[in-house]
Amino acid sequence: MKRILDLPAAFFRKTDIRLLIFGVLCLYYLSFTLSSNEEAYLPLAKQFIDPSWIPGSFNFSEWPGNRILFQIIAGIGLKYFTFEQVAFTGRLIVFALIALPVGSLVKKLRIENLPFLIIFQIYLIRQTYFAGEFIFGDFEPKSLAYIMVFAGLNCLLNKNYLKAVLWSVAAAYFHILVGGWFFLLVVLFQLFKTRNIILTVKQGALFIILMLPFIIYLGKEILGSGSVIHGVNIDQVYVFFRNTHHTAPLSEAKHLGRNIFQISVTAVIFILTLFVFVKKKGPVLDDLYLLNVIILSVLFISLAISLADHKAMFLKFYPFRLAALGEFLMYIYIYKLIESEWKIPDFMQALAILGGFYLLTAAAVHNISHFSNHSMKSTYKELVQYISRSTSSADVILPLDDYDLSLSRLTRREVFVIFKCDPGGGEKIYEWYHRVLERKALNKDFNHLEQLLKNYRLNYILSNHQLPADERIKPVFQNSDYCLYKIL
Repeated sequence: MKRILDLPAAFFRKTDIRLLIFGVLCLYYLSFTLSSNEEAYLPLAKQFIDPSWIPGSFNFSEWPGNRILFQIIAGIGLKYFTFEQVAFTGRLIVFALIALPVGSLVKKLRIENLPFLIIFQIYLIRQTYFAGEFIFGDFEPKSLAYIMVFAGLNCLLNKNYLKAVLWSVAAAYFHILVGGWFFLLVVLFQLFKTRNIILTVKQGALFIILMLPFIIYLGKEILGSGSVIHGVNIDQVYVFFRNTHHTAPLSEAKHLGRNIFQISVTAVIFILTLFVFVKKKGPVLDDLYLLNVIILSVLFISLAISLADHKAMFLKFYPFRLAALGEFLMYIYIYKLIESEWKIPDFMQALAILGGFYLLTAAAVHNISHFSNHSMKSTYKELVQYISRSTSSADVILPLDDYDLSLSRLTRREVFVIFKCDPGGGEKIYEWYHRVLERKALNKDFNHLEQLLKNYRLNYILSNHQLPADERIKPVFQNSDYCLYKIL
């Protein structure tokens, strides 16, 4: 068995780790099919560059805010290429770029290629302690920001603290929350390492000065609208109605059991880190230990605050963003601890190679079979073709649920509301919230259609089942999955 595995083991040892990371990410995630996040972000970029794409679209016409750089980059691409091509190419570029700082980090921490690839693939299965944050996979604003985060992490471990701040600023310009929380990690790491208050002040001043234009730009729109609009606290809507899984996991009734389990596992890891892992010392281990303690401390302090922050004044800033980076660093830290204590026997190395090949193969098969460019169901394709050919470009469709996020994009028809496409702030989030509630009211009582038609222009209703006969609607399309009705 060992001789059979010698050749692939030699290949992994000799190949540049950056190329291997790039290859793994491509096998796992490279696809022409848009993810749910890309279905939200790419149409926004398209509409931003080309407002005539879906004229007057409620869902995709909005102030770009934190996404401004991404929308310029992706929007320019969408002027010349399809959504699928931009998603594919965007992922490809992100994977190539992020492999550079991640590969440098692996070399700095002196991890051999094969063990890291095993660690990396295990990490990719979940990517976060809890709260649904992820680093690798899509082409979206935060995927560009995380390239800067890993570059900054290298600087941080090289004790180049001011340069690490510069990378956190670059990350923040692509995604202010990703960059902002990384900046906090940089400052706390430096402060615990050096006890240099003057350097901390310099870091803070540098970050604020460089971020000031962006903060002013964001603040004009977000702060100008206030938190309460027509009696509705939009911060609470954003945190507890739309993004509970990211911002307040202990308040998410639907998946509370799963969240408590994940948080409990994270708490056990934190306890082990504080009272067991701390016993092993060394330059690399000390740095990894401090990073992990800081991240876990931020997460659990944020959890405690979440129990009292009923107005979402703090939770709207996504305090669990560091959970994904934290789990990544914890996997590496545990491996370095094991490596420092024991010599891994040959049979374990052989099992690791086999396990690595299994994970790669399973990921590639999953990616090809479920995320290929031909994954659109025939029934959905029929619906899209009918709407595109048989309705007016000015028509508005009201789906009774978010059956498929791509409907508006593929048909170039306005959809009344898309739950996934919640605005990032400002007065528009109130209108989005009102529309979601209006759709819920219609699902509960179809007579609510009269009130909806008084306030909104609606032309079609889409359902996944037949609706009772009603003189206000006429069935115009039906297959096994969808029923489309024209509003008379």
